[in-house]
Amino acid sequence: MRTLTALLHTKNPRTVREAITAILYVVSDSDENKLAVVADHGLEDLAFSCKYADHRNRKMLSTIFLELAYYSETRSPLLTRSTPAAAIVALLIRSSSTNDDFIDENLQTTMLALQTLELLAIDTPSLITGQENLLEYLLALPSRINDKKVQLLAAQLLVNWTHSLENCERLCYTPGLTDNLLYFAHSNDPNLIKVIATLSLRLTEPIGLRSKLNDDDFQEFLGYLQNASNDRQTWNLAAQALDNLQNKPDSGFIQKKPVRSVSITSSDSEPMRQ
Repeated sequence: MRTLTALLHTKNPRTVREAITAILYVVSDSDENKLAVVADHGLEDLAFSCKYADHRNRKMLSTIFLELAYYSETRSPLLTRSTPAAAIVALLIRSSSTNDDFIDENLQTTMLALQTLELLAIDTPSLITGQENLLEYLLALPSRINDKKVQLLAAQLLVNWTHSLENCERLCYTPGLTDNLLYFAHSNDPNLIKVIATLSLRLTEPIGLRSKLNDDDFQEFLGYLQNASNDRQTWNLAAQALDNLQNKPDSGFIQKKPVRSVSITSSDSEPMRQ
């Protein structure tokens, strides 16, 4: 295995592709083989390869990282070393920033990389929130990729920024937050809207951020969420967030903003009775 991962540093594209293909085959075969990959400098070699990978190699590399993340004994090194997570984020960002954005391999790479990050976030959310450029990438994702499964994974990862006051503040002050969340809500997918409603409620809970959210028309956005879903839990999450903004100001009095009525029908959920 050490020989295979060392080949990832060669300048011959064919040799690199064959080495990545062989590593993918090996890690998919058994858990013992996964352990061999993370030994010595295997993870660092894989991370190095991510810097120069084309769309085919990126897909294989993202599959390798997902295989390693599934197995607890090889997931641990992914969590304790900074290089692998940064490499996965690089795969993610490069797969949607190249000229061949919409080819199938890039969409699959995006899906695989997001799944890997989600597994890592379960154990160590701070590893995800500490990744440079990831927050901005996830927020802008639905404006670039019109795939509901990918959007759902991105939204679930964004919830990790609501686990601490520092990250809540960072999320709140990210330019274009309300508009970007609205892109997620436009999917009309019940599960995705519920995740966004959960994120929105958590974002309105810390004292000190509500005035900023009100300035950014977040009340109107929450009203849209209520109208965009017939799911009772989603409606209640948005209602609680609205209550935080309208009745629990950071300081002083907050004028309640009118909520725009949006007519949306859905055949999948029970109608909400108000």
